[in-house]
Amino acid sequence: PALHFGDTLAVIAPAGPPDPEKLDRGVRLFREAGFKIHFGRSVTLRNHYLAGNDVDRADDLNRCIENPDIQGILCARGGYGSMRILDRVNYDSIRENPKVVMGFSDVTALLLSIYRRTGLVTFHGPMPAGPHLSDWSFDILLRQITGTIRTGVPLVPPAETGSGTACFLNPPV
Repeated sequence: PALHFGDTLAVIAPAGPPDPEKLDRGVRLFREAGFKIHFGRSVTLRNHYLAGNDVDRADDLNRCIENPDIQGILCARGGYGSMRILDRVNYDSIRENPKVVMGFSDVTALLLSIYRRTGLVTFHGPMPAGPHLSDWSFDILLRQITGTIRTGVPLVPPAETGSGTACFLNPPV
């Protein structure tokens, strides 16, 4: 289901631990847009180069999926580690509790696994502790996850974003 302003988004770390300063900056964007934020336990865990051990990271995702007060899940960052939890994810629960799940980089393994095992759409998109988003990109992102933009429309960023790349919002599968 599309998100609504005022919904609660969980921020989890299925891969590497986020940099707290970058995470704060990214979370601020979502809060200023009108979303409530719930931090998953994995965001503060550390196990060498991972955000906690595999069981903790998978359990954090599963708890957020099962929590009816959470409408969407933002992966804090990529790095490495998402593929290590794929066999611990409760795909039946994801199918029964569909939510926006978003990330990229290493998190792509998780997104593709969710799609493959449930048929649900996931979002390959920016993460709160990732690189800074331009205002244009963040606006397009918000419009996509809230269902207020048509899919299948080519979008070309304004010159001031510094990006010469157009994005194309694919039609639903």
